[in-house]
Amino acid sequence: MKQRLVVCGGSGGEAWLAVRAWLAVGRYDDVAVYCDDPLACAARAEALGVVPILDRGALFDDDTVAAVHLLGGLRGRDETLVALLDRGHRVLASPPLCERGDGAALVAAAGSGRLRDAALIPWLPAFAEGLRRVHANHIGRLEQVRFRSIVAGLGGWDAGLNPDCPLRDEPPPLGLAATLRRELAVTLPLAQAVLGPVVEFSVQAPRREPPYSAIVTWRHRGHARHGVLELTVTPGRTLRSPYAARDDSAEITGTAGILWVGGLRGGPSMVPPLRLYRGATLLEPEPPTGGWPAAWLAMAQHAPAVDPAELRQRAACLVAAEQALFTGDRVVVDP
Repeated sequence: MKQRLVVCGGSGGEAWLAVRAWLAVGRYDDVAVYCDDPLACAARAEALGVVPILDRGALFDDDTVAAVHLLGGLRGRDETLVALLDRGHRVLASPPLCERGDGAALVAAAGSGRLRDAALIPWLPAFAEGLRRVHANHIGRLEQVRFRSIVAGLGGWDAGLNPDCPLRDEPPPLGLAATLRRELAVTLPLAQAVLGPVVEFSVQAPRREPPYSAIVTWRHRGHARHGVLELTVTPGRTLRSPYAARDDSAEITGTAGILWVGGLRGGPSMVPPLRLYRGATLLEPEPPTGGWPAAWLAMAQHAPAVDPAELRQRAACLVAAEQALFTGDRVVVDP
């Protein structure tokens, strides 16, 4: 039986990134694309050189479909995700895994064991090596993790800004709340992998329309452990690069040094994605076999399974962060 992977939804640039990665991995016989608009789907498939899926029902009834890479921008995304899991499909879902607060319980009931997390950070090769060094006490007692993210152009995360991308369609406009939710859905798994569960949020965003900057701070359960996300959204600015359409990084601070991880979601670049600062000493760990770009392309094969309890905790964190945005107060995460 033919094994097909279907990339669903997203902007044209996001679909291009996903298709490029899956073709490089070579895990499935062929790759197809689906989006809600049949005309746009056919044009996207032609531009990317893959098969279009024009009928939504084929996602559930076609026996050749073995797995689905679920991006954003789909009508009824949570219901689609649950239906795919009920049909026994393997699903790689982009963050946030669920659009609604109650989606986590629905996904867990549908069988989250077949769900894989498409947030790049938890299994990004550079971060995996950095996390090993963090837990090996290379930078001392951990104190803080700080993320910086510049969302530029028509969405920032959209690879349509990449000169090599054959699709330049404009992604759906996202407001501050939706942008913040998406950013936190990607960064929080990293923060919790380093410093443990998050228990409290605060959001500072004086301007709610782009261009704007927002600062999200949170407190971890461990003593004197905190996290920060510095988010800048500048639609009038473009970051033209053959490697990435955005600039994002993380700094993990300890009592004996700082670990810097760059290019978290932009893909491979010429800048070494992992640096370790200890006083005046800068260390650049050796890249894995085949280099960082080869490791990045292979990362989807090692996407972790999502634990239902972890999924519910992530959803509670996003709810607390949204409440902090709208109220201006510090909000405790509902356990």
